[in-house]
Amino acid sequence: MKKFNQSILVAIASAMFMCSTALASDENFIFTYDYEGARHELFGIQRNVQIDAAMLLKNPSLTGFEILGVSVDIPTKNGCECAPVASAWLTKELRVDGESNLPDLMEAKGEIRNYGTDSEPELRLDITFSEPYTLTDDGVYIGYSLSVISCNVPGSGWTAKYPIVTVCDIDKPECFMIHCTKGSSTLPQKYPEWVDLGKDLHQALAMRVIMRGKYQDNAASLEPLQTLYAEPATTGHVFTNLNNHGTTEINSIDYSYTIESEGETRQTFSQKLELDTPVHGQLGAYVTLDIPFKVPDVTGEYSVALRVDKVNGQPNVYEGSSVLDMVVVPFLPKHRPIVEDYTALWCRYCPAVYVAVKQMHDKYGEEFLSLALHSDDELQSVKAENMPSPSYGTPMAFMEDRGECIDYSNLEYLWVRQRRKLAPADINVNIYWMDAAHTALRAESTVKFVYDNPEANYMLAYALVEDGMSDKAWSQTNDYSDCDFEGPYWDLFCGKGFIVKGLIYDDIVVSFPSNKGIDASLPSSITGSTEYSHSSVLSLDEAVCQHGTNIKYGKNIIKNPDSLRVVALLIDGNTGNVCNAASSGYSKDADVYAQSGIGSTEYGISDIDVKYTEYFTIDGVKHDHMPERGVIIIVKHLGDGSVSTEKRIL
Repeated sequence: MKKFNQSILVAIASAMFMCSTALASDENFIFTYDYEGARHELFGIQRNVQIDAAMLLKNPSLTGFEILGVSVDIPTKNGCECAPVASAWLTKELRVDGESNLPDLMEAKGEIRNYGTDSEPELRLDITFSEPYTLTDDGVYIGYSLSVISCNVPGSGWTAKYPIVTVCDIDKPECFMIHCTKGSSTLPQKYPEWVDLGKDLHQALAMRVIMRGKYQDNAASLEPLQTLYAEPATTGHVFTNLNNHGTTEINSIDYSYTIESEGETRQTFSQKLELDTPVHGQLGAYVTLDIPFKVPDVTGEYSVALRVDKVNGQPNVYEGSSVLDMVVVPFLPKHRPIVEDYTALWCRYCPAVYVAVKQMHDKYGEEFLSLALHSDDELQSVKAENMPSPSYGTPMAFMEDRGECIDYSNLEYLWVRQRRKLAPADINVNIYWMDAAHTALRAESTVKFVYDNPEANYMLAYALVEDGMSDKAWSQTNDYSDCDFEGPYWDLFCGKGFIVKGLIYDDIVVSFPSNKGIDASLPSSITGSTEYSHSSVLSLDEAVCQHGTNIKYGKNIIKNPDSLRVVALLIDGNTGNVCNAASSGYSKDADVYAQSGIGSTEYGISDIDVKYTEYFTIDGVKHDHMPERGVIIIVKHLGDGSVSTEKRIL
């Protein structure tokens, strides 16, 4: 999509409203999230319908300004067409009556015009409202409506996305609101009510709002995005937006912060920050950054008042300030949000997950953990009824919350924010071979919780994972042959055939027993800062294909025993969600358990180390004695305070 630069847009604004009766001190300008360098996505539902799109315009620095109209790009492709007449509107409340959108303030019609050529169209909708609207503190929804009269893009199947263009990486409320009519399609109506798609996708409409008002230079504010967790007497980093309320590019700020507790001021500091990425000189532009400040040396909850004092060395003319919640904890666990992705060789959309995960590994290395759970192919190692998530398909991905699927195209954004949340405990895991023949791996984990919890309900789970898997017979179905996506690993699929061979697969789960948690693997009463140990044995013989109709069913799926790892998961027993995770090193570097100085019997420990033993059936029912048959979980509590778990089939 061709980008309009700001000088052209301002010219558009001036031309559209040259007859307006603005005061001499007021000027026309553009408000948009589509500033220079923005990353775009396209949206559509591949049906002949009316699409209503809106965003909430609520910005304290714009209160009292006038909204004059809109300018919107309408991206299309041969086979996708919109009716030439469209509309723009303002409303205090998003409402529908039947299938009709009902704006409550004003609406104006206009014509979509082509500013390009017939072969390379550049369609745009420019609309002037009959009278200016003055923006109030509570904001207003501004939107536009299009009628899609053709969406049959050759070769696109159901993947064509037109005619709405959005801006990615925008974390503002209600900036990508969508409603659609049913149209003539016999399929169920999509989005019959207004829905906030930007909330999860973190996108905004690439709409340009033409406004008029008296704006100022050197105006900015800080907008904290998350509670800050930090260790005592360290340097914390506040995850925040730096918002531009003026029209000057921001290259540096001087900021001050006051730390309060129980209504009393504890500390006040001032600091200067030079920006690596300047904020565009445009109202509404912002960058997300970490700003450093000193953390008190006493644990507890604090309130932090943030204020920008100077912008580019000049006094900040914006008067607002913000408040940050800060929690100083005894120690800060390393949070590694686990991504469990469901994929398959036959799944034509799964290359998108393959690319997203590979890119994350390249950028974040061992900090990023993923578990690839295959379905209905020879790499499926978990039976369908035993999958960690109750509802799954391909491609799908879950990050810690096993009940809510995430948008893997937005993986980095979601993962970075999840990582900043406080994990309840730190977790680490090491592995040992149980014997010289390398028939099983013993995983030994340690868990240390931040706080005391006398009524805890946490469990551990272990996944046996293999990296670098490949087979010349494997065929990955690929629906991205006609795409021209840029970025690492897309070259493996874009411009290639419908079948791609020779791929290398990482994070493949080859065995995942008790993936929803091992009963009694952690105590029910937790003491903060105390280290709890647990061990479990993973037999390589259990790493078999679980796809019942596959020719490889029941056969071992491990390709290289030297490329195995164990990923340990901390599970919340109340929700079933993952709280934290850790990965061991590779099996090629693991010692034999008997040589580690710990001492062992076959796949276990010597009886002299056992204080008492508990027995559980696979459904979690505890038994006083070893059951005579079934799948039995044997939990041994050792003299050193650690716990060992073993699974037996009787």
